[in-house]
Amino acid sequence: MGVLLLLHAALSIAYLWSRASAEVDRRLHIDFDVASLSLRRAEGEFIWVEPPRRELAAYDDLPAIDVWTPEGHEVFYIAGLGVRRLPPWQPGSTGLTTLSLRNDLKVRALAAPLRVDGADAILRVARPAHSVSDEFRSFGQALTFATLGSFALLTFGAWQFARVTMAPLGSFVARARTVSAGNLHERLPVPATGDEWQELAVTFNAAIVRLEAAFVRLETFSSNVAHELRTPLTAMRAAAEVALRSPGVD
Repeated sequence: MGVLLLLHAALSIAYLWSRASAEVDRRLHIDFDVASLSLRRAEGEFIWVEPPRRELAAYDDLPAIDVWTPEGHEVFYIAGLGVRRLPPWQPGSTGLTTLSLRNDLKVRALAAPLRVDGADAILRVARPAHSVSDEFRSFGQALTFATLGSFALLTFGAWQFARVTMAPLGSFVARARTVSAGNLHERLPVPATGDEWQELAVTFNAAIVRLEAAFVRLETFSSNVAHELRTPLTAMRAAAEVALRSPGVD
């Protein structure tokens, strides 16, 4: 049972880690869709139309967003989620990627081509890799501690159960050691538990009863044999003594 509990916890934690990564990527796709609706081009420049933050309010945060020309020139940038500046976008690289910043912060980024008011651009949104997965990690840690606590309680409960269950064995052994040929009337205490211990006590007592009956028969047989042998020997002895006392007997 304990092994199954630990295995379940390990599988659950692995599942949470995979869900955390998938959740970050899912939010990036939503961020990209919202950002693509909020970007506009006016007088040759990209602008962020209102209300951008209200559109993203369902996610309680605003990702880092930048826009690049297909040639690799940055034309728009919004810092978000503690990400002050993303590394330059490399022309030709689109899709989901993991970026490393100078402060060792890992960010997950999604870059894809976008056409804004007739102009081609590359829109990139990014989130710290831990921004969503922290919740899952916290839950995973709580699950780990809960599993270890449950395992400890299960082990203690199993030990207590075994101790209580095996308690009658001690009294059985102590009483069985006192049984000998001179006190076959001794019996094991029979617990009213309706389990194997009760059946064992009844079976052992029945065996003692049969053994006691065998000893009684043996004692009766021995007494009868002694009586039968004693009667003719007594008669022979009496005849011999009479013969010795008679005159003329050499």
